[in-house]
Amino acid sequence: MKSKFTFLIMVLSLVLLSCGGTKSTAQAPADMQNMDPEKMAEQLTDRMAEQLNLTNEQIIEVKAINLKYANRLQVVSQQPRNRRKLKAFKNMSTEKNGEMKTILTPKQYADYEKILEERRNKMNSSRE
Repeated sequence: MKSKFTFLIMVLSLVLLSCGGTKSTAQAPADMQNMDPEKMAEQLTDRMAEQLNLTNEQIIEVKAINLKYANRLQVVSQQPRNRRKLKAFKNMSTEKNGEMKTILTPKQYADYEKILEERRNKMNSSRE
């Protein structure tokens, strides 16, 4: 159960990362349902480009991945909360990270994982 919760936190972290981390975690699910996937992907890509120092080619590829998963995230976030939904979040996160790993350099991917971990830790500490 804890690992499912961790993956949910990671997915929500990605959304918060795209929103600049300014919204509370309690608002994230509603925001995901209402946020335009294109806008979500654009914001996340811009932030990743800055934080990871992406090349122009990487920006194009990362944006395509972010849009793909923003669209999927929007659909899944509208489903009722259950184990299937948590599994879908986990699968999306795993798939997206695998795709990112093929585009990012080893250093960039390590930084990407570090950013995700920091977001998870921040969200976990805010829940306590």
